[in-house]
Amino acid sequence: MRSFGCSYYPEMWNPDLWLRDLKQMKELGIDLVRMGEFAWGKFEPADGEFRFDGYRRMLDLCHSFGIQVMLGTPTAAPPRWLTARYPEILKIRKDGTRPAQGYRRQFCPSSELYRQYARRIVSRMGEAFRDHPAVVCWQVDNEIAAEAETGYCCCPRCRNAFREYLRKRYGTTQKLNEAWNGSFWSADVSDWDEITLPLFEERISMRLDFARFMSSSFCSMAHEHYEILKNINPSWRITTNMWTSFSPDVAPAELFEKFDDASCDTYVNDRDIGSFRAFWDYYRSVTGRRQPFTVAETGARNPVTAEPGTMRALRPWMWDMIGRGADRIIYFHWRQFLMGEENSPSILPWSGVPGEVFSLLKQNREELDSLGIDFSSLPLPDAKVAILHDTMSAFLYRCRHRDAALFRQTIETHAALTGLGIHPDVLPVKEKMDFSPYRLLILPRMEHLSEELIGQLKEFVRGGGALLAQLRLNAVDEFGKFRQQLAPAGMTDLFGLQINESSRLLAYAHPVEFCTGTLPPVPQNEMETAFGEHPVHAVDLMEKIEPLTCESMQNFTNGRFSGSPLLSINRFGKGMAFYQATMLFEPDLRLVLRAVLERCGFGELPDLPPPVARLDRGPVTVFVNSSNRRYTLEVSEKGKAVSGQYDGRILTLEPYDVCILREEAGS
Repeated sequence: MRSFGCSYYPEMWNPDLWLRDLKQMKELGIDLVRMGEFAWGKFEPADGEFRFDGYRRMLDLCHSFGIQVMLGTPTAAPPRWLTARYPEILKIRKDGTRPAQGYRRQFCPSSELYRQYARRIVSRMGEAFRDHPAVVCWQVDNEIAAEAETGYCCCPRCRNAFREYLRKRYGTTQKLNEAWNGSFWSADVSDWDEITLPLFEERISMRLDFARFMSSSFCSMAHEHYEILKNINPSWRITTNMWTSFSPDVAPAELFEKFDDASCDTYVNDRDIGSFRAFWDYYRSVTGRRQPFTVAETGARNPVTAEPGTMRALRPWMWDMIGRGADRIIYFHWRQFLMGEENSPSILPWSGVPGEVFSLLKQNREELDSLGIDFSSLPLPDAKVAILHDTMSAFLYRCRHRDAALFRQTIETHAALTGLGIHPDVLPVKEKMDFSPYRLLILPRMEHLSEELIGQLKEFVRGGGALLAQLRLNAVDEFGKFRQQLAPAGMTDLFGLQINESSRLLAYAHPVEFCTGTLPPVPQNEMETAFGEHPVHAVDLMEKIEPLTCESMQNFTNGRFSGSPLLSINRFGKGMAFYQATMLFEPDLRLVLRAVLERCGFGELPDLPPPVARLDRGPVTVFVNSSNRRYTLEVSEKGKAVSGQYDGRILTLEPYDVCILREEAGS
């Protein structure tokens, strides 16, 4: 692993503490510190007055301790003097107000004045630290987000820039009206100047284009800063840290296509570990290349602090990240802040006296070193299954009043595969994709597919691959309008079926007693049906499959579409195409995926408890248990346990435990 690090903000602390902190970092095994991303006001305390001496002293100290530095550009939080002198650089929210000064992510992305100041501070920082031996990499900005805490900007500059974006995209208002379905509610645009901000909330096509526009605006600014730093020192590795979400407001694939490395922020807790596992697998491929990634921020804490031994979860989380390809793990943060909105527990509490977290992280580092395994040299996980994630579809769900269906289906699919011992890739959809390493591709609620991607998927299946689609496939065009063809549009031959009807699941529950009164019935979006001999629950939506050449693997046993396929299979060329006609969650989805994987020849599959994951890195296999329960599993694994309990047949995982197996050369 390249780095075991933490965030540290020297500008917040008396310089007399720096030496003490660095000594303790060295004792813990910290070898990289991330700093600087919120220090603009210290670097430039007044317009054009630059002060970098304090940071040079800190960098010199880091170098003397053998600690490397990831510097962050400070553009996420402009200094108060800048926003006070030029309030026009601040966003105007949809209610007409501006965010307060002294905050973060409150600037307008279309403000050329702001961007000039941002380019200047990035350039001056780069020049100031060009040759410092401690600086090995950079993080551009911090958790880049278009909406974030302060909302989308609706100022006149963004309005004009949005109009220009639409002119370039559509050319004529006639094409714009077709895309936006302007005839509905008499919303046709006759002149570009009629387009105002904020947009009408109900117009999904408008909001979709605005989301694309805002994403591109923030990406272009980040890419500018990347170029500035690369021109100053081409040897620097440059990244940015991104929200780990399948419902983004800035497209991760668009953002990271320019950067050397991908970085994500994951504030883990053991109750949502499935979400973070899927995010980590996504960031392994988000640049368009399968490569190691950085966890730029992860909490040195477990929010589930009432349970016994809960902080021991830091150990399986670390190994989960490493097993998925993380080669830098940077804990947020070193010393607990004295004041402010981010006052979560850190490696050191306010006193600076090491406690449980310090001790546990030190043990983790010592275990990592004691194994004698260079994880950076190991191959990345050899995935044979891939989940495709499309930002266009994600924007659609977000624009549809923050519909979480795509987010949930992606997470649940990943969790179900993990439970079956399958470690998938999560791939961002690109124009050109290489599916040759995979045996099975999964499309979770992918509402839009390009013609090019449809062609690639057909070639993949025709050549012997397998494809599983999970409802709503290609239901809308690139503007968010529902297609006027039988679903799945352009792929009825591939799946051997057509869909003309769907039904929302809104069965009413019994009245709920609350204290001394009774509440009226509340709508629930689940319906019980069956898969084989097991009851399962269809969620949110179901579709009526009309078979053409497909065969049913399981019919709905209840509801409006009882008797029609819940899961179908179609032979296409040398391969198979499966279609799942409702949304399912783990563990119900595990039953479906087991049936699909068995048809694809994956052989015997385990049945791992949800907190347990199995991860392969070439000759090293890692089992992690992210729960406070003990598990005894019968498994058949090559390799000898170099950490943990495995006797060749029985694997024992204590609460928050890890078992690392290493296959000897030649065995």
